[in-house]
Amino acid sequence: MNPLRLQERAGVRLDYDARFELARPLPPMIALLSGIGAIRPTMREQFVAMLRQIERRQAAVSAAEHGP
Repeated sequence: MNPLRLQERAGVRLDYDARFELARPLPPMIALLSGIGAIRPTMREQFVAMLRQIERRQAAVSAAEHGP
């Protein structure tokens, strides 16, 4: 996977690396049709959504701290 680029700012840096191992191998036909290549984009989308939510919440906190 390629790194995700977010707004540059001082503070926290989050590095995330995950490896998954199936409890049992997928049947060959299923593995060909919907193996890790099919799972990876969904995982990336979910992770990007989580990061965007973190950014939205941080922006809301910053706005509240600095007032109108």
